[in-house]
Amino acid sequence: MQLTTTFSDGRIEHGFGFVIGERDDLLYDVTARHVVRNDADPGVTTQQVQARFASDRGNTYPARPLGVTYCNIDLTLLEILRPFPSYAWEPRCTGMTPARGERVWFIGRSRDWWIPLDAVAGVIEEEPILGELSVQISSVLPGSSGAPLFTADGIVGMIVSDSAENVAAISLEIIQQIITRRWKYPWGLQLFSAAAPQPDPTPKPTVVPTAQPTAAPTNTPEPTPTAMLTIRSNVHEDQVFVNGVYSGATRLDIELPLGPHVIRIEKAGYLPFEQTIDLQTASTIRAVLEPEPTPTPTATPTPRGPAQGDVWTEPKTGMEFVWVEGGCFKMGSPDSEPGRYSDEGRVHEVCLDGFWMGKYEVTTAQTMKGIP
Repeated sequence: MQLTTTFSDGRIEHGFGFVIGERDDLLYDVTARHVVRNDADPGVTTQQVQARFASDRGNTYPARPLGVTYCNIDLTLLEILRPFPSYAWEPRCTGMTPARGERVWFIGRSRDWWIPLDAVAGVIEEEPILGELSVQISSVLPGSSGAPLFTADGIVGMIVSDSAENVAAISLEIIQQIITRRWKYPWGLQLFSAAAPQPDPTPKPTVVPTAQPTAAPTNTPEPTPTAMLTIRSNVHEDQVFVNGVYSGATRLDIELPLGPHVIRIEKAGYLPFEQTIDLQTASTIRAVLEPEPTPTPTATPTPRGPAQGDVWTEPKTGMEFVWVEGGCFKMGSPDSEPGRYSDEGRVHEVCLDGFWMGKYEVTTAQTMKGIP
């Protein structure tokens, strides 16, 4: 199916996906995670995902990203309601693990169900390493992410890097393991096989089966037990870190191995939330992030002026001055004062600002220094 995702910043991403299982009337579609989610900028959210089916190209149907993640693999799952009652998909379509040099094709480019001709088919450059397929194929263009990659035997992987210079895909084997063992969702794909031969009407003699020796049990390693952790918070557009690794934003459902895990949630303007959980069964963390306290402005101290008795040395003359605080006093002589002169009246108040007064008498040398 062809997918169109609209993000909160107005950007639109195109890609493809294919059905891998169903449950009741719900279809489960696998695609590249970056087609439906912007992990590079946690502030950008997914607004909607619309799907078009190859058998009903004129209509679009809403698809819901399930939010599941596993390590740093570019893989996620969508849930889509069966588009119409008669819709059916073909589960017998997978091939064996491809070998180096095997020819491959893909379905989906530029929002169309495009398949390259044999002349521009690609090849497997390296056999799968840790679930990744290295593919050489020049006909891939942006918008092919999530497209099924197939050999002559059937689907063997999914394209996750749609640059013609660097095409990469995830093997179908690792996709199946993640979906069924980690995420616990249904898987319905089966190996592709040619049409079954018609039965031969000629009667055959009855053969009595002979007892077969019992095969020795093989030591198949037990899968790592896991549980689903649901993480919620009271804010939007936050960042969730699981054991120090960025894992998305709330609301987040993530499957983790049993045991202790450190969950940290951050958002600008809020104090971080951190909790260690010993995961043994399906659990939920409901985080409450508190706003950061508003910082109290620090008062800038007012520079202190000179105080009574402070001494200052004038740099040019070397003279010492003492600070005299300002104040008010009564100037003049009252009429009743004995021996006063007539020009010493009247009594009035005089106020002066503080000033510097020479501590000693001025010397001739100091006077000469002060003359320009």
